[in-house]
Amino acid sequence: MVIDIVWVIVSVLLAAIVLVAIRVTHWLDTRQPSSPTPAQSSDADSAGTRADSTQSRRLENVRLAKEPPVFDGNPAAFKEWSFSMDLAFRTLALENPTQMVNYAAGYLCGNAKLWLIASMDAGKCFPDWPALRDALALVYGPLHDQEQTRLSLFSQRQMSSLEVYITEFSRLSLQVPELDELSRGLLFTKGLRSDIKRHVLASHPISLSQAIRSAQTADQIINITREDRPQFKKNSLAPSRPTASDDNGQRQQPKTTQPGNRFPAKLTAEERDNLRLTGGCFACRRPGHLAQNCPLFPNASRQ
Repeated sequence: MVIDIVWVIVSVLLAAIVLVAIRVTHWLDTRQPSSPTPAQSSDADSAGTRADSTQSRRLENVRLAKEPPVFDGNPAAFKEWSFSMDLAFRTLALENPTQMVNYAAGYLCGNAKLWLIASMDAGKCFPDWPALRDALALVYGPLHDQEQTRLSLFSQRQMSSLEVYITEFSRLSLQVPELDELSRGLLFTKGLRSDIKRHVLASHPISLSQAIRSAQTADQIINITREDRPQFKKNSLAPSRPTASDDNGQRQQPKTTQPGNRFPAKLTAEERDNLRLTGGCFACRRPGHLAQNCPLFPNASRQ
């Protein structure tokens, strides 16, 4: 009887010990991280490979990138330095605003670096690269660049064709956005050739586009009028005139003029009367112009 009771107690204890062991084992399994599956291992390896590849490309870009120039505050070099910094940021794939500002600050020297130190000591903050670039441009940018553009626009004149003038004026006009349309039209009209300007002023344009259209119309009208204007043709033959005879009864040849001579030969009374009737030139004996406008004997009026 006693043996049976002891056996039951031992069996219960063994069962309790086994149950506790199972619970402890399960708890330990939940505490430990599970081993990754093959797919998870492959994704992790791919992500690591991409990160290493990106880092390698960045290091390669750093190696191949051209060293940006140092800016010392020279206004003539500001545009080149600013462009070089933008190119360096793209090459190095810098996107962090603080890193970009620090990188650009490292390429300042001389007066520009002293200005940056003084600005930071005064509490000036540059949150990103555009803020630093614009602040530098106000101090060390090209001097009077906008003013030079305005002066060029105000002094524009039509020196060749109308289309060339329109192109150049429009290019400069876009760089001065504060001008209103009426002012642009007046400046454009002011620089036109005098004959075109008269037509444009008569149309009273109130904008640049209207002034351009009026100028193009006027230019076409002037060209058509010039083509339709009659042209005087120079007759290579001298006007016929009576010939005189000498004392022996032989016919005398009429006097001729040689273009190479400085002054034409003098006219006889008969030749002068004949040229008056035919409208010929007293110098070259050809019709179509007067002696003072003679193209062959420009010094005939001094004779």
